[in-house]
Amino acid sequence: MFRSAFTTFRYIPAPFLRRLSTSVQDAASAPQSISKEALIKLRKRTGYSFVNCRKALVQCGESNLEGAEKWLKEVAIKEGWAKAVKLSDRETGQGVCAVLSENNVAAVIEINCETDFVANNEEFKSLVAHVAYSVLKAGKIAAGSSSYGSGLKVVSIDFSSVQSPQGSPIQESITAAIGKLGENLNVSKTFVVVGSPDVKLFGNAHPKHEVNGVNMGRYVSVVGIRRSEASSNFPTETLGSQICQHIIDLEMAANCEEDPAAEKELTESQGDEGEDHLNAFSKVETVEVDEDEKQLLKQAFMFNPQQSVNQYLATHGAEVIDFRRFELGKEFE
Repeated sequence: MFRSAFTTFRYIPAPFLRRLSTSVQDAASAPQSISKEALIKLRKRTGYSFVNCRKALVQCGESNLEGAEKWLKEVAIKEGWAKAVKLSDRETGQGVCAVLSENNVAAVIEINCETDFVANNEEFKSLVAHVAYSVLKAGKIAAGSSSYGSGLKVVSIDFSSVQSPQGSPIQESITAAIGKLGENLNVSKTFVVVGSPDVKLFGNAHPKHEVNGVNMGRYVSVVGIRRSEASSNFPTETLGSQICQHIIDLEMAANCEEDPAAEKELTESQGDEGEDHLNAFSKVETVEVDEDEKQLLKQAFMFNPQQSVNQYLATHGAEVIDFRRFELGKEFE
C-alpha cells in the first residue's frame, strides 16, 4: 500500500503542475490591497500623487506612514536630481521674493521658476516659506557674529550650507520640488538684514501672499524701527507694516513712467488697500510722489498725506533707523 501511494505522488500529471505554478505566480504578482484611508492620509501629509503614495505604502506597509513619507522624499530627491540636470538650462524668469523677520533679524530670499503658473502654485509657496525659515535660522547665527552699525546691515548667506529645521541640506528640498513641479528652480537671493538689538525689524511684500508668517510677492521691503516704552498703544507690528508698504508703493510709483504695467499694479494695490485695517484711520487720497524728495522721512505718508512720515512716526513714539527694499530679478538697494 505504501509503494502504491508513493508511486501515485511521483507521477502527478504535468498539466496540473503547470496550473499550480501559474496560480502561485499570479498570487505573487497580484497587486497588494491598500486601503483608501491610508492613501488619503499619506496624500494629505506629503502632497504626492495617489499613484506614488500607493507605491510607498506597498513598499513600507500600510501602517507605516512615517516610513512611506521618508521613502517618498528619498525617491523624490533621486528623481529631482535627474530632472534638475535635464532642466538646468531653462530660464527662470518668474518667481517671488519673500521676507521673514524675528526681532532684529530678517531673512530675504528670492526663488525663481519658469512660469507664473508655478509661481502661484501652493506647493511652490510652501517651498518658499520652508526656505525662508531655514535661511532665517542660519541668519540668526550669522547675525550673532556681526558688528552693528548705525543702520541695517545686509549679510549674504551661503545657500549651500543652509540646513532645514530637520537638519538636512535645504538644497534637497529644492531638488525634490524640481522633480515634483517639473520646472527648473533657482535660488538667487539669500540674505539676512540685521539691526542692533534695540531695533525691531518688519517686512512686507506686494502683491502680498502669506504662508506660515512668510510674506512673499514681487516687491519686498524691510524696515528697522526703534520705539520708546512710553509710546502710544498703536501696535508696532501695524506701524512697521505700514511703513514697509509705503516704501514698496513709492518704489513702484517711481517705476510707473518706465513701465505701464507697474502703474496699473500700483493703482490696483491702492484700491485693494482701501478697506484694509492698515488704512482704516485715514480715508483721504494717497499722496502723489515728489521725485525731488528722496528722503523717506520727509515724504508725505501715503496712508495719511497730511503728515510726513517723520511726523506720523513721532506721534507714535517711533523712529525709522533704516530700510531696505528688494524687487524680483533686481539687485537690492
